[in-house]
Amino acid sequence: MQHWVEQIANLYHSNHQRLSHWNPAVPLAAQSVAFNGQQTVLEQAIAQVKTDCTQALLELDPKTQKIQIAVLTSLQTHWTGLTVFVTNPGVPMDNNLSEWTIRTAVLGRNNYFGSGAIWSAELAAQLFSLFATLQQWGINRQRWLYEYLTVCAQNHCKPPDNLTDFISWLMSDERLAALSRLLE
Repeated sequence: MQHWVEQIANLYHSNHQRLSHWNPAVPLAAQSVAFNGQQTVLEQAIAQVKTDCTQALLELDPKTQKIQIAVLTSLQTHWTGLTVFVTNPGVPMDNNLSEWTIRTAVLGRNNYFGSGAIWSAELAAQLFSLFATLQQWGINRQRWLYEYLTVCAQNHCKPPDNLTDFISWLMSDERLAALSRLLE
């Protein structure tokens, strides 16, 4: 186990070193010499993990080490998705940010069991997703919600026909800036 922990720590370290030299405005093929050196180190470390995984699967006893075999088989099965960060530096190595983003919802779910209504759970999931998206775009959630509900009220309790002003990646820069300010 310690061997795998050390290899994973090495991958994180190598990726961190590589990203410290990464220029997102420059294509991967045109990155600096320092980045390319760290890219090679990372690729070698990934290749070593894959080799060790294959070797470990050959050495494990299927009768007594089923869990270890299942983990390593899953690693091989999902290898392409797990290593996409190597060729795409903009992709995070893990999903820790995503997990922290939904942490509040996960911790709160015990408090939501009281209603027992599926629609309320679905609504909560949609709102958590919506609010997380607004937060990522730097949009003031209260301001956005106030403006959206106001438009719905003015539209006879129906959503607006054109949602462009409320979808963060479709709205104009001016609209985005206006919604990013605190409520006055």
